[in-house]
Amino acid sequence: MNQCAGITKQGRRCRIRGTGRYCRYHDPNLKVTEVAEQSRLPDKGFIYVYTLEHLLEKSPKRQEWLQIQPLNSKEFQPFNPKKHILIKVGMTRGSVEKRLRQWQVQCNHKIVLVDPYEHTGSQSLVTMFKCLSVEEDYNHYNTLDKGFKCSQNLFKVEQLIHNKLRDQYGRGDVHCKSCEDQGRSGLHVEWFKIPKKSLKKVYTLIDTTIDQFTAD
Repeated sequence: MNQCAGITKQGRRCRIRGTGRYCRYHDPNLKVTEVAEQSRLPDKGFIYVYTLEHLLEKSPKRQEWLQIQPLNSKEFQPFNPKKHILIKVGMTRGSVEKRLRQWQVQCNHKIVLVDPYEHTGSQSLVTMFKCLSVEEDYNHYNTLDKGFKCSQNLFKVEQLIHNKLRDQYGRGDVHCKSCEDQGRSGLHVEWFKIPKKSLKKVYTLIDTTIDQFTAD
């Protein structure tokens, strides 16, 4: 197995090993290949939001194994969940809950779906934060399927949502020491550090972005 030739944001050589010259995070051709493959797949499905289960506790505690890279910093620091939450926005052409189970097996951490109206096994994520309201309706959210239904341009919609979130909140690279200690990549990309009071804005952003691509 070869060690990846890529360089991490800390200026050190990537520790991931594989059969090629680069790992999936540093392969310069991977993104182009992914876009080409996605463009050939069915373009309808669901956009969903999930987070780490412990971040939904009433008073979540800082975990040393969960680290993020603050904006304008080269170092990763333990994530402080007092006023922020980490979320990931994903897409699936099948069952949202099945896709979430796949992610959980892969990451080996307890992760949960979050949505505007209800939370599996708990109360609504939004209503957990007293400063928020759930009165607003969303055109595309399906409570049974646990996701925002997208009838076309699914991949493009997800990419645009990521771009918008990145513009507003910055890139959310997360370093998980637990994954790294188990021999997997410790770098998880496309997570977003969101102020808890801004969650409603995130849901609205997702809903209006789908509107943008599905309008007749």
